[in-house]
Amino acid sequence: MCTEKQLLLRPEDITENIVIIKINQLYRTDMTDLELYETTRGIWRRKIESVQDAEYALAVLKGKVIEVYSLNGWYPAGTFPMETRKLDPERCKNRIEFTGQLAPEEIRRKYIGKSVAGLFKFGEASPVKFFPGMEMRDLRGVAKTTSDPEEILKKKLIEL
Repeated sequence: MCTEKQLLLRPEDITENIVIIKINQLYRTDMTDLELYETTRGIWRRKIESVQDAEYALAVLKGKVIEVYSLNGWYPAGTFPMETRKLDPERCKNRIEFTGQLAPEEIRRKYIGKSVAGLFKFGEASPVKFFPGMEMRDLRGVAKTTSDPEEILKKKLIEL
């Protein structure tokens, strides 16, 4: 049986470069898999450089990961058509989207169902946030042995 603490995603659990995307405002309970994917993949007010190192995108609803996608790349919004969303070209300006597919089952099992609540500061409004994996954090000077989530967040996790 899993405890609440076991379901909380901690910074040291993140070994891949990920981007967390909160989809609370766009989510519907009757969404198809394609609608969920297209809602998660764009369109976001971000610079491509701020997320280009992400390997996976986590679709998050009310603080909980509901799906994980492997990323092929990031592009200016509107580059690739969406089947389930009509996008206003004006709204696409200065926004980005990704293309991808469901992540491998091993990665999906690792993240789906986990809470990301501990990875965000209270009141943090941005729906898109990049978290570097262990290798990238090591390059930035965050020790692998650090286990205090607040200390890691204070030290080096990038908030873009």
